[in-house]
Amino acid sequence: MSQWCAAPRQFVAAAPRRARREARYTDGMSPSLLRTGVGLALLACCAPGAGARDAVYAYGTADDSVLLTNLPETGRTALFTIAIYAEDDAASRLRTAGMRMAPPEIARLVDAVAPASGVEPQLLLAVISAESGFRARAVSPKGAQGLMQLMPATARRLGVADPFDPEQNVRGGARYLTELLGLFDNDLRLALAAYNAGENAVLRHGRAIPPYPETREYVTRVMARYQALRSLQ
Repeated sequence: MSQWCAAPRQFVAAAPRRARREARYTDGMSPSLLRTGVGLALLACCAPGAGARDAVYAYGTADDSVLLTNLPETGRTALFTIAIYAEDDAASRLRTAGMRMAPPEIARLVDAVAPASGVEPQLLLAVISAESGFRARAVSPKGAQGLMQLMPATARRLGVADPFDPEQNVRGGARYLTELLGLFDNDLRLALAAYNAGENAVLRHGRAIPPYPETREYVTRVMARYQALRSLQ
């Protein structure tokens, strides 16, 4: 784990409306690490008193460290920007969508899996929340298993040897979502309907969401959670 190299410092540059806070991190702490759930937790410490829409800006430096600051620098392009929400604000947004915050280990796993799959981490988290409530050992009455509730036949087809292994399950579920998005021309609602009811059900109903109350409610629920998670970025 990278070590903190400096504590946040106040008033290091002129700021007419509020104090500037910044910190530098080295020892191999890469931008990709800062994007993980661990990175987000650390970044929250860099913006004490942050409001609901404050942000942390990351800039590269000449000595290959990463500079984090709560105020943007004119004429410089940030490596990336992360919105910082007060915990109660983020939790409130997710509660409104009927979900809770993802456990840190699940958030880190999703951040690791998402780039290779091409599926947004927010979408993966929304599906996991709706499918299993973040419970890796969950089993449905119909036999779906694990975080993303893969049916045994689907898991085998996707190369998932142990559906109760969180990483295997999420990688398999992400591959399945990628397949469904491709099949339905990136129509997210149809892909979600197919994830719930099966692609054949969507095809039988003219490439439309089947008129099953469970499936219609599922699509609405996952979309609400997905949009709530995206609003936090």
